[in-house]
Amino acid sequence: MLAEELTKKAHTRTQFAGWSPDGKKAVVPSLWESPENAAWERKHRTFRMTEGWLVDSCLLDLATGKLTNLTAVDRVSIYNTGLFYLPDGKGFGFTPLIKGVSKPFVMDFDGKNKRDVSGAGGGFAYGYSASPDGKRISYHENYQIYISNADGRDKRKVETRNTRSTSCRSGPPTVSGCCSSQVSTTTATRTS
Repeated sequence: MLAEELTKKAHTRTQFAGWSPDGKKAVVPSLWESPENAAWERKHRTFRMTEGWLVDSCLLDLATGKLTNLTAVDRVSIYNTGLFYLPDGKGFGFTPLIKGVSKPFVMDFDGKNKRDVSGAGGGFAYGYSASPDGKRISYHENYQIYISNADGRDKRKVETRNTRSTSCRSGPPTVSGCCSSQVSTTTATRTS
């Protein structure tokens, strides 16, 4: 069994989340939730992802069986999801929860040098993806679509004429569970 060590701790589960560009590695998240937090969430019928969780994004080398927990290196959060390879070959994108707010982050291939690329603003981000050349990123923040340079500079809101952009019509589902926001910069407006 591959990545068996991810399932040995009680109350832990895992799933497949994506591939490396060459198909030699699999993205495999490890999700642990304390029984106390699970009971609290059932009782209150809501999620509480700021405590009682440990969610990490790992890479599984299919040839060797080696598992690397990238989000545990220089950890920035207890809840790290949506790991994907940046198309420019410079590392990974992922979305950690920082003080209960999901943010687009990038990191090097070794899991180091993690940095927030959300630019100006502090909204809840999801549906994070990168352009094919790796120079731009897109994501939803507070139900609106934004694009920016890969480092978070030049953040622009995409005018959708919707007050709440929750539809996944802009592209296929991504590893983070939402749709990619493949947009044209001609419809974007600067936010700062």
